[in-house]
Amino acid sequence: MSNRLNSILLITIFLFSGIAGLTYELIWLRQLHLIFGVTSFALATVLAAFMAGLALGSYYLGRLADRVSNPLRLYALLEIGIGVYALFIPLLFSGLDNLYILIGQSASYSSLLLDIFRFIGAFVIILIPSTFMGGTLPLVSKYYIARRDELGYKVSLLYGINTLGATVGTFITGFFLLKEFGVQFTTYLAVIINFLVGASAWMLAYFSPAATEKETLEPKTGPASTAVAGSPFLRKIILAAIGISGFASLCYEVLWGRALIYFLGLTTYAYTTMLTAFLIGIALGSFLILKFADHLKNPLLWLALLELAIGIFAFVLLPVIHSFYPLSQTLSAWLGQSGWWSIVGVRFLIALILMLPPTICMGAILPLAIKYYTENIAVMGHSLGVVYAVNTVGSILGSLVAGFILVPLVGVRLGIAIVVAVNILIALLLIVTNPAIPLKRQRVFGGVGLVILIALFFLADNRPMILSSVEFTGLQKRYNLLYVNENSEASIAVLEDKVNGERELSINGESTAFTIYQDMQVHKLLGHLPPLLHKSPQNFLVVGFGFGSTAYASTLYPNAQVDCIEILPEEIETAPFFLPQNHGVVNFANFNLMIGDGRDYIKLTDKKYDIISFNAIHPKISPNLYTRDFYELCKNILSDDGIIIAWMPPNAITETEFKSMANTFGQVFIHSSLWYVNPSHFLIMGTPSPLKIDLQLLRQWLKEPAIRADLGETSYDNPYEILSNFVATEQDLYSYAAASPINTDDHPQIEFSQVHTVTVNFDVIRGMQRIKQNVAPYLTGFDSEEEREKILDTLDRYNEAKKWVVEGQVLAW
Repeated sequence: MSNRLNSILLITIFLFSGIAGLTYELIWLRQLHLIFGVTSFALATVLAAFMAGLALGSYYLGRLADRVSNPLRLYALLEIGIGVYALFIPLLFSGLDNLYILIGQSASYSSLLLDIFRFIGAFVIILIPSTFMGGTLPLVSKYYIARRDELGYKVSLLYGINTLGATVGTFITGFFLLKEFGVQFTTYLAVIINFLVGASAWMLAYFSPAATEKETLEPKTGPASTAVAGSPFLRKIILAAIGISGFASLCYEVLWGRALIYFLGLTTYAYTTMLTAFLIGIALGSFLILKFADHLKNPLLWLALLELAIGIFAFVLLPVIHSFYPLSQTLSAWLGQSGWWSIVGVRFLIALILMLPPTICMGAILPLAIKYYTENIAVMGHSLGVVYAVNTVGSILGSLVAGFILVPLVGVRLGIAIVVAVNILIALLLIVTNPAIPLKRQRVFGGVGLVILIALFFLADNRPMILSSVEFTGLQKRYNLLYVNENSEASIAVLEDKVNGERELSINGESTAFTIYQDMQVHKLLGHLPPLLHKSPQNFLVVGFGFGSTAYASTLYPNAQVDCIEILPEEIETAPFFLPQNHGVVNFANFNLMIGDGRDYIKLTDKKYDIISFNAIHPKISPNLYTRDFYELCKNILSDDGIIIAWMPPNAITETEFKSMANTFGQVFIHSSLWYVNPSHFLIMGTPSPLKIDLQLLRQWLKEPAIRADLGETSYDNPYEILSNFVATEQDLYSYAAASPINTDDHPQIEFSQVHTVTVNFDVIRGMQRIKQNVAPYLTGFDSEEEREKILDTLDRYNEAKKWVVEGQVLAW
């Protein structure tokens, strides 16, 4: 087989290896989120475990690469091993989940034991395949590279190709495969790719021996290799620099992600967009350096210049990020396109352009470091593995420090400025230890670097990122910023409308709760509608605190004990800004606020609840709370006469997706009913038996002063106003939604919705009007036939009025 054909086949194999690797990473992150929740601790644990495996694999398998006769055969076995392991990983995750539940139910929800188990569980499950993945670059490089004078070129090529594959894997998995085919199918596709890659590599190894078997080994050549590879001290400097560089790179990835989320949005596509853009830059950097990697006369200087360039580009990028949103709006308008793909495409393009300069430099650094750290081609596998492992360990530390230290302590902007300083310090270290630079010039470079560092902290802007979002979307003129906190979980803010005094709770730049009348209607009904139909509700579970209106409503019922699970601890601090809505509920004796992931808590608790309420969380932002699998978990903790209620948004989704949510809920809670609130809000409720509304019970509850007063703020102290919101119950609802797909953990439909507008979908409202029924057949508890006729007549008039109210609301919107 010719060398050229051999190279093409090997590069193609390594490209698909990268595709499968990132596909697995995205899938495993998703699956472990379902087990451990979506807290930042869980995410950081999973990433740390994954990258620890990469570091171990590169180090130990890199050493092994130097001792095997044909490293490509071992590489082939690793790829096949990854595929086989991936086939069994759902079973392993299931066993881990069962063990996690067992431990969780025997320990308090917030115990240190659970946190330790999260780390150990993720580490053990992911360690084996990620270790295999970590060994792929050293093994393929050892097979492919015979001489040190081609080391830089070929390592750059392999690293770039593999990263390009990772880019493709991220893009097609995040934008297409999970949406169209689901998690299981995507896993099988990645397994097939692994098997094909492994089989192809084995055949290639059989027909074409390793390069080191075909070529005569050459000694180290060139002044650069003599200066660096011959000096143990300089090799240690390179190793230190590449570790700190990995630290800085992952810091940037985390911090840029937190900055760009204000403009990319909170949907699953935002992460895919950011990661794909980041990886494209890394791949391009590897390709751009490959022609020069073997011919640089002063490699330490070039490494220093690249680190300095990363810092400068990253610092310049910070104010440019602020103009992301208006720039995307302008470009979309200029293109004259308004579809989902055009908008997402424009945002992806801008994110790519913004991140391209620093990430290109990042992509060039690792191949250069490998080239000049490798002292002898005979131990290239070991040298490459050491450099890659040190860089990966630095990356682990970077992701943890950025998420848990920099963001909470100094915020996103100053966090980026600090990492810029790290890049500059790396550059200075490489310059002052560079024997090829005269001492006088070292001092000059060092002085310039120190001036840049000092200027950096004078120019650094420590304003929270929310101010950039507000400023550049024109909202600053309208809103006062009352509170802001950038923390490890999210950036949270409280905004106040200068005109009408209404307030809203903003999470990562997207307002999720408002005090306006329409929103207060749904918050109150989420807390009141289920207990109004329950004879003696005692144990309540509210998922999501928001600003506390639903939680407060739940506490008003006699003997009520309300547990609320909220993922953001800072909402305790924002609660005082919404006292008219929550009445200081966080201090109530019958209220218990727990910090954690809602799904995680529901899975672990053995407590039974009479009422479960989901406090207005959009399914595109919190998709794990709107699947059939999740509703089955909820059913396990409902008491025999328990009632569950969830928010159903008609905005930012299609009518088919709205039907899918209704059908998914109805698959688990057969006795379900749909309720209209206003054009922005529907509710779906599950009862233990076919819907029956006891008028005597309803009247009794409405006589309670506190309940009546709270409902009266939105005119729901009138029972006819509540009852006229009824749309349909199980039979009609089933006919309306039965043909729509089920939203599951394996195949999430709503999370990957490609509706680009956040406005109300009026097809949903029209569909509701077509199926709307009178609640009269489900009423019981009349005192007499005469009263029954009078009540039904009044209810008829309210229903007729509601029809015109809805029509008026639609026209107004």
